[in-house]
Amino acid sequence: MIPLWIGIILTTLTAWGMFAIQQNSGFNFWFFCLSIPLLLGILLIAMGAASGTARWLYLNVDRSQQNDWPQHITLAFPLPLGLVSWFIQSFGSHIEGLKHTNVDEVIHAISLTKTIKEPLIVNVDDSDDGERVQIFIG
Repeated sequence: MIPLWIGIILTTLTAWGMFAIQQNSGFNFWFFCLSIPLLLGILLIAMGAASGTARWLYLNVDRSQQNDWPQHITLAFPLPLGLVSWFIQSFGSHIEGLKHTNVDEVIHAISLTKTIKEPLIVNVDDSDDGERVQIFIG
């Protein structure tokens, strides 16, 4: 919901600014400069709306026994699986690692991921270094 509301606020303020500039001095340089934040706001609205039904990737990295900083990293973001499958279908033949792979099999695996109801959880625990990684897709 946060990207959705940031996008709505950014789009509204940018559109208001573009309207004010156009009313005062017409189509000038600053009017066209505001088109970039307007498009960014529209993109955030689209991402926020799509993330409600998209699968999410959660990544937790914990390095409790090491003195490296940061010791705990957590990332979470939506996975646009439809966009990923389109990208692989369109540009998969140009990606070095996918040249020797059947792209249709990769797209089929992505489509299966969209229909699975249970989340995918991967736990990796390295007791020697004290690193623990947890990946959750669901």
